[in-house]
This record gives sequence, C-alpha cells and structure tokens, in this order.
Amino acid sequence: MKPKIMEGSLFVLPSFFLCILLILINSTSHAVVQPDSVILSTFIEGHINGVDFTGTGTGIGYPNEGRVRGTITFDRFPADYTPLLCRTWKCKHHPNLAREISRGMNFFTLTAGACDYDVFSTITYPWGDTLYVTAQVRRPDPYHQTVHQVRTGHYTGPTDVVSILPFQDIIHPAGRGKITVEGSRSVVRSDSSIITYTWREEVFFLDTTVTMPFDQIVSYTPITTRWDPQNLELELETIVTIRPVGVIPTLTEWGMIIFGVVLLGFITWVFLRRRKAAVSLR
Repeated sequence: MKPKIMEGSLFVLPSFFLCILLILINSTSHAVVQPDSVILSTFIEGHINGVDFTGTGTGIGYPNEGRVRGTITFDRFPADYTPLLCRTWKCKHHPNLAREISRGMNFFTLTAGACDYDVFSTITYPWGDTLYVTAQVRRPDPYHQTVHQVRTGHYTGPTDVVSILPFQDIIHPAGRGKITVEGSRSVVRSDSSIITYTWREEVFFLDTTVTMPFDQIVSYTPITTRWDPQNLELELETIVTIRPVGVIPTLTEWGMIIFGVVLLGFITWVFLRRRKAAVSLR
C-alpha cells in the first residue's frame, strides 16, 4: 500500500520552503562588505562672523567599531566662534561608518557601498543665531571617503566650551533618494552651565533609487575633542552607532513567524480532525 500524504502537509511544506527562501535572501541581502578601515579626507571652507577660512583634515574610520578619529587644520578662524559649537566637523563622514546595532543600516549598507550624497543643514542656537552647512560626501572606492563642506552664518554667543556631551540624530525616510535628519547637542561651558542647540538636515543620495525602510537613531559618543586656537588645529575622536527606532523583524524572523503561524494552524487542524473522527466512532 502506498503511503498516504497527509492533507495538512499541503500547508506546512510551502511555508517551510518559504522560510528557507527568506533566510537565504536575508543572508545575501548585504553582499557588499565594508572594509575594516576607511581613509577620510575633509576640506572645509566657510564665512562666519565676517571671516573667510578654509580647513583640511585627514582621519580614519573603523566601521566594525564605529570609531572615527582625525584632525583638521585651519588657515584662519573667527576669534568669536569655536568649532566645538558646531555639530562635528567630520560628522558628514559618520553615517557611512556607524557601527550597526540591532539591524541598523548605516549608509554603506543602505546604498550597497555607493555612499554618495549631498547634505543641507541648518543649525539653530537658543538665542536665535543660525549657521548653514552644505556638504558633498563621496566614496570613490570602499577604502576612501571625501567630504567637502561649506559653512556660513553669524554667531554671537559664548565660546568657552570645555566638553561635548553624547548626542543623537533621528533619521527619517523621506521617499526615494532622500532622508531627513533632526538632532540636538549639549556642550558644557567653563562655568559648568550647558548650551543646547538643534539642527535639521536634508540628505539627497545621488542614487535616487535608495530608500531607507525605517526610522533610525545615530548615537555619538565623543572620546576626544580638542581645539587648539593658537595652532588652529581641531582633534576629534568619536564612537558612532546606528540602530532602528523600535524593533524591526529581519527577513529570517518574518519567515519564522510565517512558518510558526502556519504550523500552529496545521496542529489545530489535525487536533480538530481527530476530535471529529473520535466523535463519529462513538
């Protein structure tokens, strides 16, 4: 006698293969591998408080650690402003190099290694001053990244900043090829008082098909922030991480959820069928 295939297997087997397919898709969805280290180059030009200045910087990022460090040297700088009161002068590098936590997607992962985008920022201080920043971030190859920034505006507040507290950005999807960013940062003055200021950004990817699937949080933890006003040199080291806002199931987890639901339905079907058969034999 040929073995009889249970009718319920018609539901279980397809869901099992669907689960396997989703696992395979998830395992190959991030085929582009970020290198262990990336060489960073920064060029800055600006006009703040009537002073024109330029700055050049070099650095290195370690994406697996989320650690970014480097220096920037300026040819001149406004005496009534400090680079510690901006955001960070290498911050446009960071979204590509942030360590991914709990299914977070840095820009390298999001763009499959392309990482080319333009940024338009507005920084607002609590007493009403505003700075404007534009930046072009380019990744000519996986091992090198460049940023060209332009900063303009007027600043009338205090400059006696001694340290920067950890801060965050919230990144929102804004359609194909675009995201928006909002964030704030607090700095500590020499008298221990705190200044908190905010910013908003629009980011446009050169690849207009790029779409970020969910909101994310980028967290910045300053390790070293040193401004030498005599030599006009800024030294920075920061730990950067990125994670989703809330919990986002992976494709593998979606596959297991679907398989679990179908399996539960199959077990219920078998139980009800056997119960019906037992009743009919009485």
